[in-house]
Amino acid sequence: MKTILALVVTSLAIAGCSRETDTTVTEPSGASSKEMIEQNKDARKEALNEEKRAVDRSAEAAKKSLDANQDATKAQIDAQEKIDKAQIEAEKKKTDAQAEADKEKVDAARNAVK
Repeated sequence: MKTILALVVTSLAIAGCSRETDTTVTEPSGASSKEMIEQNKDARKEALNEEKRAVDRSAEAAKKSLDANQDATKAQIDAQEKIDKAQIEAEKKKTDAQAEADKEKVDAARNAVK
C-alpha cells in the first residue's frame, strides 16, 4: 500500500511539475509576445519617423532648388536690365554725337555763306 501511495504521490508531483513548467513556459512566451509587440510598435514608429525625415529632406531640397532658380532668374533679369540701360545710354550718346555733328555742319554752312 505504501508503494502505491508513493507512486500516486510521485505521479501527482510529476504532474504538478509539468503544470508548473507549462506555466513558466507560458509566462516568458507571453512576455516575449509583449516585447515583440513593443518592438514592432517601435520599429513602425522609427520607420514613420524616417519617412518624415525623408519628406523633410525632399521638401528642403525642393525649396533650395526653387530658391536657386529664383536667384538665377533675378540675376538674369538684373543682367538684362544692365544691358538694356547700356544700350539706351549708347543710343543717347550716338544721338548726341549726331546732333553735335549736324550742328557743326549747319554752323560751317552759315560761315561759308558769310
